[in-house]
Amino acid sequence: MTLSSKKNSIFLLYCFFLIMIFLYVIFKLYGKATLSIQEWTLSDWLVNYEDGGFKRRGITGSMYFAVQDKFRISLPIQVYITQIIFYTLIFYAYFRLLVTKKMDWNILVLLCSPLCFMYFPVNLSYSGKREMILFALAAFFAFGKMTVLKERIFLILFCLSLFIHEMFYFFLPFFIAIHVLKTGEKKYSLWMLFLGLSTVIMGILFFSATKSIVVRV
Repeated sequence: MTLSSKKNSIFLLYCFFLIMIFLYVIFKLYGKATLSIQEWTLSDWLVNYEDGGFKRRGITGSMYFAVQDKFRISLPIQVYITQIIFYTLIFYAYFRLLVTKKMDWNILVLLCSPLCFMYFPVNLSYSGKREMILFALAAFFAFGKMTVLKERIFLILFCLSLFIHEMFYFFLPFFIAIHVLKTGEKKYSLWMLFLGLSTVIMGILFFSATKSIVVRV
């Protein structure tokens, strides 16, 4: 067996390991969704505007309760579907990175450590939180060609995400850094637009919204 074929075999095993991690997380999250007593990581998604008025992070819960009333889909299953969608996007982005980029094995091993992808199966009690939306947004913004349309779509998605988790606001410099590294341009007007709209939304959330109340289910 040549050195090249050995490397390919190891790489395939690495990809298989990632797939096993993904399937294990999906399976365990389903187990969490079917528990008779739900954990706080699920209840956090159910904060809504109907229970106490406009509040931070209330948009997801309002949507889930509306879907439950109209289509009779249980709240835990709705949250589980959301978790599957975003975990799939994150893992898809990583596989796409593996296929299109040549990466050092030290980085690949680090990415499968408890600091990165192994965090999900090792800390299932804390997995499935809203932060996965931030990771998916970062993957969308970082991969592929940076276009004006992509910038506008991301601007809309990022502003909407602040109603899901207001702490995403503090990651704005990270996204600006991604834009600079990908384009090599200094679009001050775009960055100021990001900052201005995000700050306005944060002001609305800070001064108008009540404190989030975790819903127990």
